[in-house]
Amino acid sequence: MVRIPPNNSLGKAIRLIRRAKNMSQTDLRSKTGLETGYISRIENGWVIPREGILEKLADAFGVCVAQIKIVEAIELEPRKYKGEDARKFLGKEFYGALYD
Repeated sequence: MVRIPPNNSLGKAIRLIRRAKNMSQTDLRSKTGLETGYISRIENGWVIPREGILEKLADAFGVCVAQIKIVEAIELEPRKYKGEDARKFLGKEFYGALYD
């Protein structure tokens, strides 16, 4: 039996931000103290991080938790959220690093 992870929009958002910041999982481990295996499970949708972990990740990325949640919403419904509103909330530079 194949185990399929639940909706993974938050994990995709975290991976997307990490890559946009040119960070490896090892870099993220160094900045957060989280194990790379745990980071991988978050990015692949097997673990949903609690708020404290999201705050650690946001600090490591130099963003706020709200920005991670906005990227999650974009990943969940890209047609609805990509565009000027997303650019406004994320900032042109950050949005551009993610989607341009």
